[in-house]
Amino acid sequence: MGSFSTPHGPNSSRLVVARCGLFAVFAALFLLHLGATGVIDYDEACYAEVSRAMHVSGEWLAPTLNEEPFFEKPPLVYWAQIAGYHLFGVGPWGARFFNALAALGILAAVFGFSRRPFGERGAWIATIALGTSLEFFALARVTLTDTFLSLWFVLCLGCFHRARVRFDRDGGGHSIFWLACFFGGLATLTKGAIGFVLPAAAAITLQVIERRARPLLSPKWFIPGAAILLGVGFSWYVALGVTEERGFAFMRELFWEHHVGRFAKPMQGHSGPIFFYLPVLLVGFLPWSPFAVLALGRALRRESTGERAAFVRLYLIFAGWTLLLFSLAATKLPNYVAPILPALAIAVGEAWDARWGGDPTRGDRRAAAVTSGLLLGFAAIFAALPIVVAELPRFLGEAIRKEPGLLEPIHLGIVSFVAAVVLAAGGIQLWRARRNGQTDRLFTIPAASIAAFLLILGCWLLPIYDDATGAPLRAAALAADATLPAGEPILLVGIRQKPSVRYVTGRRTEYRSRRDEAQLAALFGESFERVAIATEEDLDRVLKYGEVDVIGRFNGYVVFRPIRPDR
Repeated sequence: MGSFSTPHGPNSSRLVVARCGLFAVFAALFLLHLGATGVIDYDEACYAEVSRAMHVSGEWLAPTLNEEPFFEKPPLVYWAQIAGYHLFGVGPWGARFFNALAALGILAAVFGFSRRPFGERGAWIATIALGTSLEFFALARVTLTDTFLSLWFVLCLGCFHRARVRFDRDGGGHSIFWLACFFGGLATLTKGAIGFVLPAAAAITLQVIERRARPLLSPKWFIPGAAILLGVGFSWYVALGVTEERGFAFMRELFWEHHVGRFAKPMQGHSGPIFFYLPVLLVGFLPWSPFAVLALGRALRRESTGERAAFVRLYLIFAGWTLLLFSLAATKLPNYVAPILPALAIAVGEAWDARWGGDPTRGDRRAAAVTSGLLLGFAAIFAALPIVVAELPRFLGEAIRKEPGLLEPIHLGIVSFVAAVVLAAGGIQLWRARRNGQTDRLFTIPAASIAAFLLILGCWLLPIYDDATGAPLRAAALAADATLPAGEPILLVGIRQKPSVRYVTGRRTEYRSRRDEAQLAALFGESFERVAIATEEDLDRVLKYGEVDVIGRFNGYVVFRPIRPDR
């Protein structure tokens, strides 16, 4: 990962080559085999299908899902996916390409904004820590709203910091502040009100802490900035409201149900205790979590001033507001706190840069020991993964019904053992570096080890898992689609929240409850032929009410046609 021996040196060709090389590594991590796995139910497949429907119809304003209006999110992610479909065709690659570019954009922004206060070395430490963290890697390869949202937040806060620096230097900075408001508007187009609430809360809090109301209250800053934020952030809302037959009625679903509603009560069973996100962040920021805890402790104890301290303070205040808001919300999902990850990386980069080349402290040694133990623990898990996968049906019990593909053996080959060797080598070398007092190696060893592991995970292990769990349902969907005449829906018996079926077929789906006897019996009383998909277990329930013609079996899923009694 480089030695970072010239953190504050000139922009030499050697530094340019190093930057290009490291970003090429991240491009490989995020882009290689990006389309090798199908879109993942529910959320990713949902967004991909909404975008596909808009792409096919040429509709850029009114999103639909399964031919019904769908106003769960603003459309910026849909627009990005539509652009991907135009470039690469409808499929996982097109759906994910701009999301992966957004992840690379976050890394570039973290590096660019950190380089001035930290120098070259500190900026690279922050960038590498972020790019090799587990949750960031996962979100770079799965298109949700969180990667785009995190990009706009990093850019918004970074521009606000630069505007403050410029204001302190010569009283300017208003144009950079307007740019920050522009990115806040894009965040609002990505995920609604939190797009401007969270960065605004961080900016105001920092100004209050530092007892400097200006420049935010200056009309030169505030009035144009507010106009830009509102003009960009609410452009889609206004355009849709003006053109929709029902006017602004969609705002009720978007804001009341998916803003207030998600905050007030859990949606779709996604709940958790108020401390839910603490373990999420500890796991999501691995392998750097022990060092992040150390860096946060030092940042909170420090009372220093200057640009370096103010830069870190701004992002940590933003992280604090984000953690507080989502911890208080009733609906909780691990990806909600993705915008906190860049702040943690920036804190780690600043703290490590300050001690680079010196003797590790007791805290450094303890953090390295924990990280070494985690790498070795993960190595043991991946070494035992073939055995674990074979025992999954017994461990999961009834829960295995949600993923019937896991009932069949998953052939991992030697890939899991290679991953185990990579992790174990990193853990052992890190333990040795800890004992030898090599501070720089406490960073470079886990960075290289986890980067190699993530490459194996994305290029080989995840496609193997998808072949066992996601591919069978997609194959069943295509078989059902080939059997049905145009315009007829595919019935999903006991299979809920699977927009991937519509995504791969372009055909409307209808759900039938596995527990509703009337719905199951009605399958055999239709006046026209129906084709359905069910799991093997749910097919047994269906057979209590009549006979079926089995069209095909696909690793736990069955495509069948109910036979009407009069035939």
